[in-house]
Amino acid sequence: MHSPLESLPSELIVRILSAGEHHAIRLLELAMVSDRFRTVITGTPSLWTNIVLFISPENLDVMLAVLDLALICSGPVLLLDLTMEIDLNTTSFQFNQILLRVYEMAPRLRTIEILFDTQANSDMDFVRKLHWMVEDSGQDTPFVNLEKLVLIVGNDRVVDFADYPVSVLFPNLKILSLVGITIRSAHHIPARLALPHLERLDMLVSFDSTSPFILRDLLASVPALRTLVFAMTTDLPSTVTFTHGTREATSPMVHQSLQTLKIQGRLEDLHGQLPTLCLPSLQSLHLSDLYAQLGGAYVAYRGGRLVDNVLEMLAQSKCELKEFAFENCWLKNEDLLRLLLTFQHLTSFTLSLRNVVSLHDDSLFGMLFERSQFERVLPSLRKLVVSTDWISAILEECLEALTLI
Repeated sequence: MHSPLESLPSELIVRILSAGEHHAIRLLELAMVSDRFRTVITGTPSLWTNIVLFISPENLDVMLAVLDLALICSGPVLLLDLTMEIDLNTTSFQFNQILLRVYEMAPRLRTIEILFDTQANSDMDFVRKLHWMVEDSGQDTPFVNLEKLVLIVGNDRVVDFADYPVSVLFPNLKILSLVGITIRSAHHIPARLALPHLERLDMLVSFDSTSPFILRDLLASVPALRTLVFAMTTDLPSTVTFTHGTREATSPMVHQSLQTLKIQGRLEDLHGQLPTLCLPSLQSLHLSDLYAQLGGAYVAYRGGRLVDNVLEMLAQSKCELKEFAFENCWLKNEDLLRLLLTFQHLTSFTLSLRNVVSLHDDSLFGMLFERSQFERVLPSLRKLVVSTDWISAILEECLEALTLI
C-alpha cells in the first residue's frame, strides 16, 4: 500500500522541495523514501545546485561521492553553490584532493564558502594552491562564473598578500569575505583585490604590517563596491602606523558607489583614515571600538578627534547619511552635539557606551536636550538606540530628550 507521499504528483514534489533549502546530502535522504521519490529527485537538476559538505578524514570519500552525484544530477549548465566545513584532522593530502575537485568543477561554481576548523592545518592555503593549479595548466582561470567567495579561518593563519592573487583567480567576484587571517604585506591588498565588479567586501583580519592609507587605497581598487566592512581583530604592532607614513594624502579619494562603511577595531589607529575619503553615495556609517567592546586593557578611545575626522569626511562627501552607529567611544557633550547637529537626513542613530564608566560626563545628553528646547535636532530621525552598562540615569535622560527631538 502506498504512503500519502507516494500519491503526490511529481510536479508537486518538486515544488515542495524547491521551496526549501535542501542541500545535496538532505536530498539523498529524501530520495530513500521510495523509488518514485528517487526518480523525481535525481531527475530534477534545479534541486542539486546547493552543495553542503562536512568533511573529515573519516568521511572524505563519501563527501566526494556526494559532490560527484550533485554534479551529475544538476546537469551540465546550472551554476552551483558549494559550502564546505573542513575538520581539523583533515590532512594536507586530503585537502589537495578536495582542491582538485573544486578546480575540476570551477566553471560551474557561482559560490564557494569554506569554514576551516579552528585548528586546521596551516598548509591549507586555498587561494594560492588553486592559483598554482591554474598556472600549471597554462590556461586562463576557469573560475569565471564565481560571484561569491567566503573564507573563514579560525586560527589567525598568516597570509602573505604579496602572493595572494584573488583578482587573477576570481576576476568576477561580487562578494568577498575574509575572516580570521593575519595579513602580511598589507600594502599589496589593493592590487590583489582589484576586482572591478566587487559589491561587498568583509575583512575581519589582523595585520603584522600595513600602509598608512589602507582604506583609501583599497577603495580605489574596487570602484563598484557598495559595502565595506573593515574590522581589525588584534592590536597593531608598534612598528605599524596608519596616519603617518612616507607618503602623504593630498586630495581625498572620491568613491562614487560606496553606500555602507563599517569600521571596527582600535579607532585610535583608524580615525585618521576618514579625511582621505570622499563618499558622495554614503548612507550608512558604523564606527566601533572593538577593543573597548571586548573589555581588554585598552581604554575606549576618546572621541573628540574622531568626531572631527567624521565631520570632515561627511563635509567633503556631501552625502545624505541615513544611518549612523557610534560604539564604545568616550564623548563629551559638545562632541555629541557637534556630531548630531550635522545629521539633517539621519533616520537611525545607535550609540553604544560600554566599559567606559569612568570617562563619561555626568550628563551626556544634557546639551542636546537643551538645544532641542528651541530648535529641532535630528529632524528626520525615526529610530534611536542607546546601549550602555553605565548607570540607568543616562537612559532616563535619553527617554526624556526623545519627547523633544
